Amino acid sequence: MKDFKKEITLSLISLLLCYLALVIIDYNFLFKNSGIIYKPYTKEQWSRMEFNYNISINSLGIRDDELIDKNYSYLIGDSMVFGEGLSLNETISKRLSKLCNKDYINLGMSGGNIKDYINIYKKSKEKIKEENTIVILFLGNDIMDYSNVKNTTELEKIFNSLKLRNTRTILKNLIKKPNLDCDELPKNPKELNNLEYNNYLNLDKSIYDMSVEDKPCHQLKINPYLVHSALENKDSLIQFYNGKNIEQTKIKIKELNKEIKNITIIFIPDVSHLNNTNKTLYTQLKMEFPSWGDIEKTYQDLDYFCKLENIRCLDLRNVFLNNTNLFYHFDPHLNSLGSELAAREISRSVC
Repeated sequence: MKDFKKEITLSLISLLLCYLALVIIDYNFLFKNSGIIYKPYTKEQWSRMEFNYNISINSLGIRDDELIDKNYSYLIGDSMVFGEGLSLNETISKRLSKLCNKDYINLGMSGGNIKDYINIYKKSKEKIKEENTIVILFLGNDIMDYSNVKNTTELEKIFNSLKLRNTRTILKNLIKKPNLDCDELPKNPKELNNLEYNNYLNLDKSIYDMSVEDKPCHQLKINPYLVHSALENKDSLIQFYNGKNIEQTKIKIKELNKEIKNITIIFIPDVSHLNNTNKTLYTQLKMEFPSWGDIEKTYQDLDYFCKLENIRCLDLRNVFLNNTNLFYHFDPHLNSLGSELAAREISRSVC
């Protein structure tokens, strides 16, 4: 019995030592190899609804080719700039570079917001010579209460490292193929929490069933992320459109304008801002939607603000009004045609 306890103790100590070793590896990986946005030299296969593609991050930690020692123009934004579902050559930055005969670099951060854009600009200036800067704001979710958005602290980074986020990913990729699943929902709705389950009871059950089919993400008919958002908060689509959030957004735009010389702000609309046909899925999900009056007021308010502050802004909503379904994934991110249209319209103002 004593020998058995001794073996158990030694095994636990060995596991603990292995864990600490992985923490150290993961910590060093996190801090020594940190790039402008992403981990340098990352190569991954990303799968979202409607698309399945490979991404490659360069030595500076951005989704672009390797840079040389020269001046570059910056293109900063969220997944619209990053190019979700697009090859690198299909991204707005690459297309804009060709149209303007000027090198725009891709400083897109999937899931980013204006606070992130300011930090990205500051970090980029330390490593890349700047010529001018374009910041793209996606008005589907870049309007928010920035007073509640926290920057990642060093303590949080350490905590993430202690959870072995990076190491687990590396080990998982070594032992099996990349995970091509979407943000997963439980196959059995009863495993949802109480709030989500109550919202599920009012949902078209076929939508939920389609979002949890046993298929790779890019083969699903319904985006599980949208379904999950609807279950968590049916008001999530309207939470941005209030006076407080608009004012917070203006404050951040002023900070951008103060920090960045020769800046151009581009407003890209959410597909649901363009016509009623694009509300169908949201209606099926029982999600509350901002009124056309609120949306119109938001765009007018931001346009007036830019003129008042003498900030160069370009609203692309009217450009996308016709044949909107041609320019967006169902996801909805800009598809290849949408990226080309955005680049063409931006080039008319900045080239």
